[in-house]
Amino acid sequence: MSTKTHKINKAKTMISLFLALVMLNSFVLTAFAANDTLLSAPVTSTGTADAESGKAGRPLNEKYTSDYGQVIEGDYLDLESIPDYVDLAEEYAATKYATEDVEIKLSNVRTAYKYVVCESCGVKSGAGKMSRNAAGYYACPECGGICSDVQTDIKDLKLSDYEGKEAFFWNSDYNYIEFDVYVKESALYQMEVDYYLAPGTSSNGQRELYINDTYPFTEAGDLTFYRYFKDEGEPVINSLGDETRPSQIAIPGWRTQKAIDGAGLIVEPLKFNLERGLHTFRIAYNKGDMAVAGIRLVAPNVIADYESVYAEYMANGYKEASVDTIEFQAETDTLEKNDPTLRRETSTN
Repeated sequence: MSTKTHKINKAKTMISLFLALVMLNSFVLTAFAANDTLLSAPVTSTGTADAESGKAGRPLNEKYTSDYGQVIEGDYLDLESIPDYVDLAEEYAATKYATEDVEIKLSNVRTAYKYVVCESCGVKSGAGKMSRNAAGYYACPECGGICSDVQTDIKDLKLSDYEGKEAFFWNSDYNYIEFDVYVKESALYQMEVDYYLAPGTSSNGQRELYINDTYPFTEAGDLTFYRYFKDEGEPVINSLGDETRPSQIAIPGWRTQKAIDGAGLIVEPLKFNLERGLHTFRIAYNKGDMAVAGIRLVAPNVIADYESVYAEYMANGYKEASVDTIEFQAETDTLEKNDPTLRRETSTN
């Protein structure tokens, strides 16, 4: 075989391998797309496509892997019947705000604990971060033996001291927490949580909220509990004379935050329209371990318009300040931020 022919055959082989990789990549992407479709395409209670019903939803009655890699179990959820938050604006405008808060006793909260049992040593292990190995089974973290399929126990929360507060540490072994709450008045409420995100990652906490077995609105499927950061120090001049951005460090600690839209499209804390009576709240784990020391339903803050506030200022005899304008560099005086990618920048022309 001539050298030229050899080079041509080698080139053909490389091209064939490249095309094969492209086809394999396309197949993998298609598989992921099919998996994503499981969350929003028409499905029946068995988790298969149902062209006749035309219903979109999550087959939560079966186990499947969520967007965040967690094994999910639950009831079937029809997503097409759930409104967006903005669709409720007119209804909310005609509904009064709650006048008193409702504290949820953590001792009355139940949770779904996911676990597997080793068939060899009998050890019971949390299944939140477990996945099937190449042989198709769950491996025991103690002895490596074969474990049972994921099982679920409904149990009361186990409270312990966490950074100075009695709290429940919520990791991926606990699929959801659930509680019943009685509200005395039909009104709009907001949900407030005392939380402490576990260290070791820059991720936020992400949860889903169901009220009486369904989302109150689509945004309830993506609630974010923020982690906060700060610059580790001042910018450092490198060997080229350029400033380098300081590293980002997380600010640990307890936070109190109302439920907000994870996408950031709703600027105010989310409100929930509750009729007088008993309601069942279920908050499902999606991502981010965190301790929870308190949950409550609170009355939304009433924010007055500027005209009313200005009239109050005048009635109180307030006058304009007579001091010089105070200037400061906002980027250097920042105490904290909820995203490590928020950083100092400067430009010169």
